[in-house]
Amino acid sequence: SFDDLGDQIQAPLGEWRDGLESVPLVRLAREVRPEPVDLNALGGDAVRLFETTAADKRLALSFEAGPAASIRGDARMLQRMIANLLDNAIKYTPAGGRIEVVVSTGVDRTIEIAVKDSGIGMSQEVKDHIFEPFYTTKEIGKGTGLGLSMVYGIVKNHGGYITCSSEMGKGTIFTIYFPVVEPVTEKEAISEDLEEEMLAGGFETI
Repeated sequence: SFDDLGDQIQAPLGEWRDGLESVPLVRLAREVRPEPVDLNALGGDAVRLFETTAADKRLALSFEAGPAASIRGDARMLQRMIANLLDNAIKYTPAGGRIEVVVSTGVDRTIEIAVKDSGIGMSQEVKDHIFEPFYTTKEIGKGTGLGLSMVYGIVKNHGGYITCSSEMGKGTIFTIYFPVVEPVTEKEAISEDLEEEMLAGGFETI
């Protein structure tokens, strides 16, 4: 849960930011432990986690929930993904700005989560490279350049895709699209239980 992630940032946020970017990309695929995940719950928890940080910078931070829908994924990885985008939004939005996290239904059985800010924005040149590993606009020694490439890797490992819309001086919107998990019917649930029992040796065959 985000409570666990919150415990990790009782230390200065700067140390936690370094932790976000320190996850080797090669580990992402190995670490995914898929289960039904409620994006509304994750988005709401993320906003609550960053409320104090945003308030300290005089930023308006809000969350807008969408229709109830789940995706199949690793909750902890998805927490890192949302937290990284929010951390960037706060970092690059001047005092008095606004940041929104919005969950909504997309087309073709997808659900979207968007992180929008009224920050400094970015040039087309920067947008063309933001998801590349080790690409960074920070000074040497100030960052690894793995933050957004990590986000990209998590999104791809969950069968989704991410877009970025931004203009200099007009803010940035990152939108992530995931396939919605179809509800499991009672018949399908029984079938899965039987299959698990057979794999576990619960049935004898003649």
